[in-house]
Amino acid sequence: IGTTPWLERNPSVWITAAGGVALIVVIALIAQLTGIAELANQTGDLAQGGLLVALLLGLAAGVSTCMALVGGLVLALSASYQARRTRAGLPEQGIAAQMRPALMFMGGRIAGYAAFGALLGAIGASLTMPPAMTAALMIAAAVVMTLVGARLTGLSPRVATWSPTLPPSLARTMGLADTDAGGYSDVRAAGLGALSFFMPCGFTQAVQVYALSTGSPATAAMLMAAFAIGTAPGLLVL
Repeated sequence: IGTTPWLERNPSVWITAAGGVALIVVIALIAQLTGIAELANQTGDLAQGGLLVALLLGLAAGVSTCMALVGGLVLALSASYQARRTRAGLPEQGIAAQMRPALMFMGGRIAGYAAFGALLGAIGASLTMPPAMTAALMIAAAVVMTLVGARLTGLSPRVATWSPTLPPSLARTMGLADTDAGGYSDVRAAGLGALSFFMPCGFTQAVQVYALSTGSPATAAMLMAAFAIGTAPGLLVL
């Protein structure tokens, strides 16, 4: 009981973080010496390095923030699906068949991210943002990613507590509560996957800002779809 400190006092946490920074420096030096660093210079072209970066960010989010936030929806859908089958007296299914709710969710998520990404690109194109505005958006994305990194490292217990969650009341509205007979449906699962675009995830918001700054519906759609595909392995494993 008391106030949560801004900085972690456990030396081992700082040693671990320092080891991570040292590892990144070594990898950066190797990339520079071998010429791999040229790939980083292509990140402004989302058809090349940018899509790869979005995919890698999705992989990272799928086993961290997205698993913590969106994973609850996936588990709730699976539980609702199993409850409906149990009430109906249907026999147990194999693992592949039990993955149906998660697969429907991920399918809707990828399609929804692509559609909403295209909308972001169209908005960015209509705004005709000056270079200063684009730079400000990129700085905002960097700040969000820095806060996400601070949460993941645990260097700041206060920042680590900033974890957005869904209100439990939404379960009843979405038909995910255990008392909702027949609450599950494939359409609802896919729809929830698409609407997860609006959930407050730091990784997602950073990529969304990036997509907005492109000013291209097609490029922004590919960027957001690549990110959603990257999150799939972690969520499906869950």
